[in-house]
Amino acid sequence: MMLLPIPVPIVFVVPAAQDVSFTEYQKKYLAAFDKAGFQQGKATEISGLGKRIEVLLTKAGEQFVLTFNNVYIKIEQRLPLADSPAAKALHGPQIKEKFPSVKAEFDAQGVTLSRVDTPAEITPEYMIEDMLADVQGAAKLFSTSAAPMPAPGGSLEAALKDAGLAFSNNGGFYSLKFSFSNTGRSQTAYIRKEIFSSSSLKTRKIVSFCYDAKNAPGAEILKTVFQKHLGIGGFGLEAPEGAQKNWRIFFRIDAPAEISPELLKQYLNLVAATADEIEKELGKEDKL
Repeated sequence: MMLLPIPVPIVFVVPAAQDVSFTEYQKKYLAAFDKAGFQQGKATEISGLGKRIEVLLTKAGEQFVLTFNNVYIKIEQRLPLADSPAAKALHGPQIKEKFPSVKAEFDAQGVTLSRVDTPAEITPEYMIEDMLADVQGAAKLFSTSAAPMPAPGGSLEAALKDAGLAFSNNGGFYSLKFSFSNTGRSQTAYIRKEIFSSSSLKTRKIVSFCYDAKNAPGAEILKTVFQKHLGIGGFGLEAPEGAQKNWRIFFRIDAPAEISPELLKQYLNLVAATADEIEKELGKEDKL
């Protein structure tokens, strides 16, 4: 059998800004960005399956890409992330709740935030005050991870204080109790003081228990817990040992050792909330 070649669409790129011709309405949008203090960079015309023009815009060190198409206008911003899966788990739901018109596309290196609308429905002012503002607002959610926390011993306590958290010092770890107003429940999370290293990665373990009993968990409980698929973190089983007489199941996340106080707070809250949800599902008690 002879295989026929599959036609591949050809995309032509005109890289030079001076080679790109803007329509009058496109010029109005660019003028609005200029008035708002943005500097226009390279404009690229891309032809193929629908012609579009991409314009690089910069302000105060931040870069955005404005895309013109016959059907839509899009504004987007690219953010590099040190821990993209963790950022997706923490900030993805926040973006959906606070900025539902913003699309967040995560990959291994970071996230692309964008908002799209049709030219017929927006004015240049709307582009700046609504579309751009939404993208910038979503981007600010990630800024809490920008300021690193020093790694050595006592600095963890300082970070917890800076995050406004109440905690107890329990030797090798700190314990923190979280209350959830939406459920009327509470849950304790624990963070180890010790830093664990794997190659160049340095982490601290954050755990919270969802099962704590003298009897070993049965098959149904183990199936309920360990078959859950979560975006970040995982479950572990701890057998009785020494002074610890109970069987325990815990939820754990390995958080970066260098992390801002605000992001550390979000990690702790996520671990506690997840473990409490499982505890409620297993027996509806609220003792952990």
